[in-house]
Amino acid sequence: MEEALDFFKEGGIDRASAAGRLGEAYLQAGRRTDAEKVLREAVALWGAPSGEFAVTGLVAACSSLGKLLNEMGNQSEAEQSFQQAVAAMKKMVAEGPDVVRHRENLAIVSRNLASCLQDQGRLEEAETAWHDVLALRKHLVKDFPNVVDFRRELA
Repeated sequence: MEEALDFFKEGGIDRASAAGRLGEAYLQAGRRTDAEKVLREAVALWGAPSGEFAVTGLVAACSSLGKLLNEMGNQSEAEQSFQQAVAAMKKMVAEGPDVVRHRENLAIVSRNLASCLQDQGRLEEAETAWHDVLALRKHLVKDFPNVVDFRRELA
């Protein structure tokens, strides 16, 4: 694993980005234990990010880690990961409400959180979270009526 991180580093990629990319590669290869380890490292390395690049990296790592943990039956930690991703995206949307991809990403990570809550049987919280997702999707369709994907996601 260190060799792979060094390889990315030699290509000019910072360690947090490298860990996130390596985690994704491990996920695709079915190496869940390795993926979990490096995704946790990526989340820790991103810390409290500032700037679009860093927040996007954190959100991607948190989302991948959350999905993996949820699949492995660790819904509590998965929820924390998704909440961290939602909080980071909410901040990005607040700073740039006209940036479409931030709003779309907020809807996506919010959906992950809602699904995780539902998987835990926390149905009242899940229902509230699903209503939040629906509201985010409705706003996207209202503000960008020509984007077919937004309408499809709402359907």
